[in-house]
Amino acid sequence: MNSVKIDMVLPFSFTRRNLSEIVRKMSAIKSNVIMIKDGRSAQMKSILGLVSLCCNQGDEVEIICMSKDGSAESDLKSVLQILKESEL
Repeated sequence: MNSVKIDMVLPFSFTRRNLSEIVRKMSAIKSNVIMIKDGRSAQMKSILGLVSLCCNQGDEVEIICMSKDGSAESDLKSVLQILKESEL
């Protein structure tokens, strides 16, 4: 199993609009992607999971991508791009 992680500060707060966009775009990611905030984790492909994290602008989060086929690093780049696009 291949996994990569990154710690980051969220540049925006989660809203209904950007969460639905994030989850919709995450469906194209093959890896298992988890976001961790304050010791709580959620699948990034689950809108309810992300809502439960109550993420706001400036929160420190950890994103972990896990893959069996070695695509975790490229998928993490895709996840970061999804988050960047959702910020607008």
